[in-house]
Amino acid sequence: MRVLILENDPNRIEQLTSYFGEDEVVVATEVAKALILFQGSDFNLVLLDHHIATYKSIDDMINGGHLTGLDMAKVIAKRKPKPPFAVITHTWNSVAAADIEECLTKAGVVNIYLPLDEKVFPKAVANFRLQVNRQNP
Repeated sequence: MRVLILENDPNRIEQLTSYFGEDEVVVATEVAKALILFQGSDFNLVLLDHHIATYKSIDDMINGGHLTGLDMAKVIAKRKPKPPFAVITHTWNSVAAADIEECLTKAGVVNIYLPLDEKVFPKAVANFRLQVNRQNP
């Protein structure tokens, strides 16, 4: 399974990558990098954090001019990746997660809002890995 993780917190990156064992995992700490990686490769799973605090300037920070997980979701929605494909939104911001879910659902992209829970998250990953393995023996 090929996984793209969009996350900028080193502790969360460590936690998230630990769930994927032998899977191919690519981590992007900025939305711009994730967009480039996503456009150039076929991933089965994308993990999105909504708030990625990377700004190009003080003006961007003040005016909200940074890219978010929702921006990434919009690109995914336009591309409409072929199954098996899913997005897991792992933000604690339930309002942002709802916006991402709405964007992806309208495009027919499987998406799950799943805050990082050490019991639930690994099970969700394992279940999706089974789906990927069944469709790509």
